[in-house]
Amino acid sequence: MGCLVLTAVVAIAAAVWHSSEGDYVDHLYRVHRVALGELAEDYRSGKLPAEPDLPADLRTLCPSGFAYANDTVLFVQVWENWRSESGIGLGYFTQPPTGRPRVTTADGDYGYPVREVGDGWWWVA
Repeated sequence: MGCLVLTAVVAIAAAVWHSSEGDYVDHLYRVHRVALGELAEDYRSGKLPAEPDLPADLRTLCPSGFAYANDTVLFVQVWENWRSESGIGLGYFTQPPTGRPRVTTADGDYGYPVREVGDGWWWVA
């Protein structure tokens, strides 16, 4: 009986975490939607350098200040661990990602787009 209860508790906790992570990501996107849209426009027009300075209204979203742009993605880091070796964030793709494109999320760490949040932006984990 104890094993069954433990299994149920773990399953419920996983469901709550997944739901709360999605709510958190959606909230981040909604709060910063205008600034992210402007950043994406600069990316599409080719105005961004490879490691862009983020505007002030995105610095609360990206406390590390880590962002980069390449031919396939504009990535804004939302979190990284204290050793700067693991991260997650928002990636902008001009076309919906196909396959499983790998995105650098921190020094030595890669993530993949896991959920679209809107306007070409995806949660990358």
